[in-house]
Amino acid sequence: MEAEVSSKRKNKNKELKEWVISLVIVLLAAVFIRYFAIGTLVVKGVSMEPAFYHGNVIIVNKLIYKVSEPERGDIIICSYSDIKDELIIKRIIALPGETVDFVPNDSGKYDVVIEGNILEESYTKDGTGFYGDMQYPYTVPQGCYFVMGDNRDNSTDSRWESIGAVNKKNIVGKKWFKIWPVL
Repeated sequence: MEAEVSSKRKNKNKELKEWVISLVIVLLAAVFIRYFAIGTLVVKGVSMEPAFYHGNVIIVNKLIYKVSEPERGDIIICSYSDIKDELIIKRIIALPGETVDFVPNDSGKYDVVIEGNILEESYTKDGTGFYGDMQYPYTVPQGCYFVMGDNRDNSTDSRWESIGAVNKKNIVGKKWFKIWPVL
């Protein structure tokens, strides 16, 4: 009888040990995924309207730029400095080494010109009404990206000397998808 009780106790201890190990593995995987692979961002402000509105929640792919390079049109989550206190969401307009310029168009706004070609931008809210205080044409430094909000007249972005192009090391990840609101 004692041997049977001892055997049951060993089995329960073994089960408990296996359960604790499984829980630790799951928790470590969750921490890894949350901090190194996938994140979330709550949009603040109106700079990315109409694509994203204040309060939208976005899933961020943090691994994508470890295996590939950012591309024009990517919506990224970044900071303007090495201090990542405040993350922002912007769209990549120009890549490292490319020249950015702004030229007036017939609507009284400005066309964004990359390497002498007008950038087709169906995603902007009302076009580009101003070009900031940068000196144009502007060549994007190597390792950096020229970013702008889609709501051009209500966006603080690379058009301002105080901000300039965003260094790749300050890019946290790429917008993967919006989770809130669902529609």
